Amino acid sequence: MELGEEVFEKYGKVYKNGEVICKEGDKGDSMYIIYEGAVKITKRAHDKETTLAVLKEGDFFGEMAIIDREPRSASAIAEGETK
Repeated sequence: MELGEEVFEKYGKVYKNGEVICKEGDKGDSMYIIYEGAVKITKRAHDKETTLAVLKEGDFFGEMAIIDREPRSASAIAEGETK
C-alpha cells in the first residue's frame, strides 16, 4: 500500500457527483487534497454562480480559510465521484 492510500484509508472521504464538499461563507476548519476525481470551485455574486476553477487529482483547496481564519471564500463541489 502506498502512502497516499494509507492516508486516504485513515482520513479520506468519498463524495458523490454534485455533492457540496464545503460551502462559501461556512467556517473553515479543514483543508482538502484530491486523491481521485475533480472538484469545481464556485463563487456567488449578484445571484449568479461562477466557476472559478476545476481542480484535479493532487490539487488541494480550503487552506485559505484556515490561514486567514475567515469564512470560506468559495464553494467546492464534487465533479463525478471524488475522493
